[in-house]
Amino acid sequence: AVLDGLDEQRGELNSYERLYLDVLRLYWEHRYEEALPLFREVVARNPLERSVRGGYAQAAIWTNRPREAVSTIENAAKRQEPAPVFCDTLCIALHMLGQHERELEEARAGSAKFPNMPDFVFAEAHALAALGRVDEVGRLVEENFRGVEVQRIRLAVEASVELRAHGHPKAALDVAQQVVDELPPDPARNGFTRWYLATLMMLAEQPDDAHALYADLASEFPDNIIFVGT
Repeated sequence: AVLDGLDEQRGELNSYERLYLDVLRLYWEHRYEEALPLFREVVARNPLERSVRGGYAQAAIWTNRPREAVSTIENAAKRQEPAPVFCDTLCIALHMLGQHERELEEARAGSAKFPNMPDFVFAEAHALAALGRVDEVGRLVEENFRGVEVQRIRLAVEASVELRAHGHPKAALDVAQQVVDELPPDPARNGFTRWYLATLMMLAEQPDDAHALYADLASEFPDNIIFVGT
C-alpha cells in the first residue's frame, strides 16, 4: 500500500527516489532477476545505503550469484561497520561457494559481535557439518538455546539437515532424535514451534508422529499455507 501511494506521486520524486521505489517493488514481489540491475545502480549512486546493499546481496544469493553477494558485502565493510544482515548473508554466500572454513570464522565472529542473533549459531552448525566436524555439531546443539524451545528445535533441524546433506546420516539422525526425546507432547506450544518439532520428527525418522502433528496444525490453522501445505 505504501509503494502504491508513492507510485501515484512519482512526478514529485527525483530520479534516485524513483529508482529506489522501483527496486523495492521488485524486491518485495520476489522478482530478483529484474531487481539486480537496479540494485547495482542504486548501490553505485549511494554506496552507504545499508538496506539496499543488504537487499542487493540477498537478491544475488537468490539468483545464484554468491560471489556477487560476497563482493558487495566486502565493499560495504570497507566503508562502514557491517550490519547483522550483512554478516548472516555473507555466511550463506560462503556456504554456497564451499568456503566453509571462512564461513565458520565469520559465523563465530558474528555470534561474538551480535550475541542475540541466533542465525549465527545456525551458520556455525552449517559450516561445521560441511567440514565433517560431527562431534562439534553435536556439542553445539547440546550447549545452545537451553530454555528457548523454538530456537533449540530450529538448531537441531538445521544441524540435522546439513549433516545429512554432507554425508553424515547417522549423526543427522542422532541430533534430531536427541532433541525430539527432550520434548514431551505439549499442545500449548505455539504453531510454529510445533511445526518445527514436526519437521524434526521427520528428520528423526518418526513420520507417523510428524504426520499427526502436521495434521493437527492444518486443522487448527486452515488459512496458514505453510501448515496446510506441509
